[in-house]
Amino acid sequence: NIVWSMVFFTFNNMFLGVVVLVLIIISAYFLVKELYLASKTSLYLALPYFIWLFYAFLLNYAIYFLN
Repeated sequence: NIVWSMVFFTFNNMFLGVVVLVLIIISAYFLVKELYLASKTSLYLALPYFIWLFYAFLLNYAIYFLN
């Protein structure tokens, strides 16, 4: 998440921000998958973060597309 903030805000590179978010979403998917096997409570606590990543991806992509 820190890398995305640096890429998006410091370097003003919106395309690379989209790429970083895709990588974060992929890693979060594996986290959710492991939490499903380990603990349902942890899974439910991690789901809002996973959903937020998709929302952030849509926002970042819209900013990139509109600029």
